[in-house]
Amino acid sequence: MLKFDIETEGLSSFLTIRDVNIEDYGMYQFSVSNSIGSRLVEWLHLKPIEKPDSPTDFHVVQEEISETSAVLTWTPGFDNGSPQTFYVTYGKKGDSSDRITKFIAHKRKKEMTYTLRSLESETEYIASIYASNEIGFSQTISGTFITLKHIPGKQADFPVALIGGSVGGGVAAVLVIIGVIFIVKKFRTSVRSYGFLTHSAFYGLVLKHLAV
Repeated sequence: MLKFDIETEGLSSFLTIRDVNIEDYGMYQFSVSNSIGSRLVEWLHLKPIEKPDSPTDFHVVQEEISETSAVLTWTPGFDNGSPQTFYVTYGKKGDSSDRITKFIAHKRKKEMTYTLRSLESETEYIASIYASNEIGFSQTISGTFITLKHIPGKQADFPVALIGGSVGGGVAAVLVIIGVIFIVKKFRTSVRSYGFLTHSAFYGLVLKHLAV
């Protein structure tokens, strides 16, 4: 069995190195050429599996900070040959006894986010992150942020709208009832003036008038 094996599928090529030992690590040059185009050269550094690189650009999205939540974002570092998981720890600044840790699997995205919930308003928090794989841990990166101040009645807009709608509906119902009473009185006057109507015929006329 060959130590090196190259397979090509469509526009992709795969290099397999068997029974890897320390002498196999280093720089490899890949050359691609055909009768039409010029040769393409790429370099690949083959090295042992290592602990992941630290995430970069770790910060809180300012536009997403609210009274009780905040959104963290970061750029994953290279996993160095082993799948990595991110560990996010957060809590009130100065209170290490109330820290919460969440782990987030790397989904091969260029940018990742995580939402912190159930926070207290107008409170300074500290959040940190590090990456981990089967070999070890990356360096930890930290940052702080402050949740927004709670404004009494700020979230009452929707309930007020419901109450207003109910009151408005009640007014409309009262107006309809008054209209029905007025029509009934009007038709009773007509009945006295022009003759006798049966009970069903009377209310039939009322409903017909309401429909108009």
